[in-house]
Amino acid sequence: MERIEKIKEFLKDNPTDNFLRHALALEYIKTGEEFAARVLVLTII
Repeated sequence: MERIEKIKEFLKDNPTDNFLRHALALEYIKTGEEFAARVLVLTII
């Protein structure tokens, strides 16, 4: 969960950074939060 919080902090400074959004989606997948990951990926496209 610590990684998710760190990535969210980075996203506050760069909310349109697709690399960070992708990284956050992957972290959500690792924790079983597939819906949150899907939402992030769909907003990248």
